[in-house]
Amino acid sequence: MIRKKSWRRTVWPLLGAGALLYLFLGGEYNVYHYWRAIQEEKGLKMRLVEMEQEHKRLVEESRRLRDDPVYIEKVARERFNMGRPGEKIYLTAGNENK
Repeated sequence: MIRKKSWRRTVWPLLGAGALLYLFLGGEYNVYHYWRAIQEEKGLKMRLVEMEQEHKRLVEESRRLRDDPVYIEKVARERFNMGRPGEKIYLTAGNENK
């Protein structure tokens, strides 16, 4: 005796597969968007670490510019091509203001 397949046996697996497909690819809150959000969060955390390091560097430079006369003289000579009274400043190619 040959049994016919019930339509229920065909429909339920298709509905289940469709539901899983919707969860992974469809809708606003799918697995792909969740993965992208995690990747973006990792990138933002790395950027935060970089910015914190830059902040520390700038705070240290600010402190040195405020308190360290040797560093102030170094910056004045390198960045602004300044010298002490009576000194001659010779500029060479590639030694322009930065």
